[in-house]
Amino acid sequence: DGYISNHTRVWAHRPDVCQGFRDLRGQLGQDMRLSQVELAVVIAAAVAALSDPYCSLAWGKNLALAANEQVAAGVLRGDTPAELSERESALAEWTRSVVRDPSATTRREVEALRAAGFSDRDIAEVTMLILGKARAKNPTKGYAATFLPQLDAALEHLVANGIRLVVNAG
Repeated sequence: DGYISNHTRVWAHRPDVCQGFRDLRGQLGQDMRLSQVELAVVIAAAVAALSDPYCSLAWGKNLALAANEQVAAGVLRGDTPAELSERESALAEWTRSVVRDPSATTRREVEALRAAGFSDRDIAEVTMLILGKARAKNPTKGYAATFLPQLDAALEHLVANGIRLVVNAG
């Protein structure tokens, strides 16, 4: 399609690793319960919110082919086009919210995803996909860039109450 994916650029010197990464992504994608349009909405909204012009072009094209050009242009602008289904709209809004600040997502946003038919597993997998895109854009921030300030705010409470915290924030 004219675009070279980031993993190909990173692992071109190791074709075995590049193929392994493709296989892993394929395996993860098989179990993810997103339609082609829903996946394109998530990734296009994420890369646009991350101000990634290269991936915005590539995923804007994918979304235009899966839906139409007006939908793709709207999602890339940060709009929620009327042509999007309830599920697609909820995904676009969730994606933008997670990219802005993963720690500021609200119960209302999660409930909107559930009301649109997404399970907690679906929401977790989509969220990790979004955070993975954000981490790829800026690997120094990890998966959740706001995690350390939040931990700092809660640390005294955790220690005082003997609470152990096990995390993977990238």
